[in-house]
Parts: sequence; structure tokens; C-alpha cells
Amino acid sequence: MIARRLSLLALVVALVAALAGCGGCRDEAPAAREASPLAFLPQEPQGVVHVPDLAKVGQTVAQLEKTQLAELAAASYGARNTEQILGPLVRQLGFDPRKPEGFAAAGLDGKRGLAVAQDEAGAQLLVIGVADEARFAAYVAGLAKKLGATAAGEASWQAPVPEGAPAAKPVQVKTFAAAAGGPARVAWALRDGYAVVGSEAGAVDAVGRALSRPWEKSLANSPGYRKMAGKLGARDLTVWMPQGMKVAGRRGKQFENGLALGFSASAKGVNARALLPRGALELAVLEPAGKSAGAELVKLLPADDFLAIRLGGEPQALQPVIEGMLPRGLFVRLRRAGIDPSTEILAQLQPGIVVGLGLNPDIDLSGGLPVEASISATNSFEFVNATIYAKVKDPARAAQVLEKLAAGAEHFRMKVTTEEQGGAKVYRATYAAGEGMSWTLQGDTLIATGGKGVLQKARARLAAKDQPIFEVRDPSAKQVFQASASAAHLDMPRLTKALRAIPESAYGIGGFRIKAVVETWVNLLDEVKGVTASFSVDDEGLVVDADLGLK
Repeated sequence: MIARRLSLLALVVALVAALAGCGGCRDEAPAAREASPLAFLPQEPQGVVHVPDLAKVGQTVAQLEKTQLAELAAASYGARNTEQILGPLVRQLGFDPRKPEGFAAAGLDGKRGLAVAQDEAGAQLLVIGVADEARFAAYVAGLAKKLGATAAGEASWQAPVPEGAPAAKPVQVKTFAAAAGGPARVAWALRDGYAVVGSEAGAVDAVGRALSRPWEKSLANSPGYRKMAGKLGARDLTVWMPQGMKVAGRRGKQFENGLALGFSASAKGVNARALLPRGALELAVLEPAGKSAGAELVKLLPADDFLAIRLGGEPQALQPVIEGMLPRGLFVRLRRAGIDPSTEILAQLQPGIVVGLGLNPDIDLSGGLPVEASISATNSFEFVNATIYAKVKDPARAAQVLEKLAAGAEHFRMKVTTEEQGGAKVYRATYAAGEGMSWTLQGDTLIATGGKGVLQKARARLAAKDQPIFEVRDPSAKQVFQASASAAHLDMPRLTKALRAIPESAYGIGGFRIKAVVETWVNLLDEVKGVTASFSVDDEGLVVDADLGLK
């Protein structure tokens, strides 16, 4: 049950949050003077959520909740099905946005869209299309009742005017208060087919300001919003925080230069894009990270790898990303070994680092899945095989760094042995949990691998350059993977095929029962083509995309 103190905005945001990943792509900047909920908002609100076609979003939710992936997501939350999650939300909202009759019952015009915002004074506003005023009035009364505001009334709001100027016509606003004569907790009024609803303190003022706002000074006429929306592309749901946002427990604001998010979805999948503007100095530092490189190395990965990562920018510029992908504390240990990760490792690499992960065909799950995150206690290569390719700028200098790394092995609690193979020096690391990574320098290419026999195969593929092995098979994912500065792609069919290939004996005692359970869960992933994420740098900052493809 919703708490009595929950604001009207929170009710609507609950709907938006539920639909955030389930919209289509329809958030284009409105044409001049086009009827839009954005026309009631200031040009630079503290934050805004815009859904151009709420009915379409509801239909998309209805489609996606029938997928096996939705059932899997519901099960992960302990629910028997998706309805067990969405049903309570529908009851809280008072109408079912998945059905046209749901909008009609509440008097709403879902095709006219919705906007939720904090205006220039920080007041909460909801702007939504209305088809039937009487039904909508009853719907608002029901929402107000949930907020403890049952006393209906009216208020008049007068816009402030410069001294000597004629007074503007007062704005008439309908209100709901906890008691007759008390302060309004909910206020609303209609104009141009839209209802403007305010809640909590300042509700009447917020509605009055919105209804009195000239189109020229509204968000619908904001060059900044239109530019942002153009970069996001057509979206079903857009979130814009031009001034950043405050995060509980942290000082100051996060994303001080602003943040924009766009979501879209259909029966074919879900897509999200984030724009993170940066200042001029930071942008200059990030620019080298925006280079696209490494495509020629991707094809050298094993054909059955289910995860491929390509880091195309200058490695030094990508240090925060690379450090986050590696085991915690690795860079600290490198420094203790007398190796500067930035100047002696990253600076020696050319743009275009490629990483591939595949399931270990000899996987042993008889001891269960690892629960200890420390690499000193768990050997990851008992479960997955890893392959890394990277070009070096100076092979002689790179060879010196590899020798220095081997000499400082004790700082990593490992032992490094070396041997000559095919004219190249091969390094092999072992530690308490077993065999670690192996690496070598083959010409100007650094190869590092994890898993039994993986290094030899990686070297053979590099030697046979005219025989490409790996490719991103989904055409749309392939286009994103190749065009972006950096990208990652999870091929779900490859992963599910590998999981199904695990023999019963790998699970230990009772393996046939465990295998049956695993395959039941794997079957729920069959409709997923893959997940693709990409990173680029444009003229204002970072652009991050994520896409979940469905069959």
C-alpha cells in the first residue's frame, strides 16, 4: 500500500519507472507550437521525464510481459509471474496502462503523452493528456484520497506583474486538502487538452505558473532540450536533468554538467542511451578515448566465445575503464613491483585492446559455483577461458616491461616461469588457486590468455591472419560493435549452447537432476539474441548505449 505521505508525483514516477525499459522510440523534439506537455514546463527544469505516447508504452509492456525473459526477471524477484509484480502497481495507479480501456476509465488520452517535472521553483508537476474531464476529475479525486486529501475546493492564482503593468487574468485551480480550508495537497487545472497537476507544498502556485507560461519560454521551445533530444534519437521515454542530480548520502551533485537518458523498446528488444556532458578541460582529456580501433583483432578471438570486448581509445585515456575491469588492487600491486601502470603498460599499447571470454569445455561444477570473489581463492579459468590481444608501440620496450613483471611476481602472490616457444618467450603464472594467465609477445602483438591450451590456439590464429574466426553475428549488434569507439557484445545463443553442452558428470553427484534444472533456466534465455553496450565521445561529452536484442 502506498504511504499517505507519498506525493502524486511519486505515483506517476512509479508508472514511469515500471515502463522505463519498455518503451518504443518516439521522443522527437516537438515542432513549433505543437500541442505538447512540454509547453507547460520551464525551459530548464530541475528535472523532467517525458513520455510522448503513453498508450504505446503500455502496449509494449503488455507485449514484453509475455516473454520468457520477463518471466525470468519476475522469478529473480521471487514472483510467480509478471502479473504478480505489475498487478499491485496497476491497483495503485487506479487504471491499467496496458489496455486502451484502462486509459478511458481514468479519462486519459494516452496518445497525448505525459511529462513529470520539477519546475524552476522545485515544485512537482504532472502534465498528462485528458480525453474525458469528468472521468479524469474522479480519477484525481481517487489519487488525492490516497494522499489523505479528501476536501475538494477551488483556488485562484494571480501571476505577478511588473509595476504599472495591467494584471493578468487569474488562473482558476481545483484543489484537494486534508481538511476544508487547509493548504492544498493536490491542485489541478485543464488547458489545451492537458491536465496540469501539482502536489504537496506550492501545488497551486506550480499549476498557476505552468498555465500562465508563454510557449516561447517553455521547454517545448528550448534549444537545449531539442539538441539533447536530437542526440538521443526518437525515444519512448526521455529523462533530462540539465543541472545534474543530488544523490542521498553524497555531497554536492552528481553529473554537474547534466545528464540525459533515453529508453525505447518493442517486441524486438530494449535500447537505452545516456548522454553525459563534460566541461571543456575534461572533454579534451576524454577525446583520445573516443578513437575506434581494434576491429582487425576481434576476428582472432575463438569462434565460440560468448563475450567480446573491444576498447578502441588510447589505453591511457581509458585507464579508469580498464582498471575497473581488472581485479581490485592490481594496479596497486603493479606499483609495488616498480611498474607504473600508466606509463609502462597502458602507454606502450596501441588503441584497440580486444578481450574474449568463452566457457571452459572441461568445466567442473561438482563443487558448486564459486562464492569467494578473491582471485587468490578461486581460479576463474576453471570456469571460463580468456583471450586478450593488444598491439604494442615498441616491441623492444614492451619486452622489457614483461621481464620486469615476471621479476616482481611475488607482489602478485604468484610464480612466473618462462620458456621459448616458436621463437617467442612465453610466460606462465601459477598461484595458490592453480594455473593463472599465460602471455607472450608475438611480433608487435601482446597475447594474454587464461585456460588450458588457450595460448597456443591464440598464437596459431594470429599466425593465420587470413583466416578470420570470430564475428558478431547479429547485424544490428555488429554495426554498433564496429562503429563505436569501444563496445562489448554478449552473444546469448553462444552462451546458451555452451551451457547446454555441459555434461551431467560436470555437476557431480545427482548431475542429471542439476543439469535438468539448469536447462530449464537456460530455456528462458532462448528468445534473447544478445546484449550490446558501446561507448563514444562526441563534441559535448560521453555517449553510452546499451541494447538488449530479442528474437
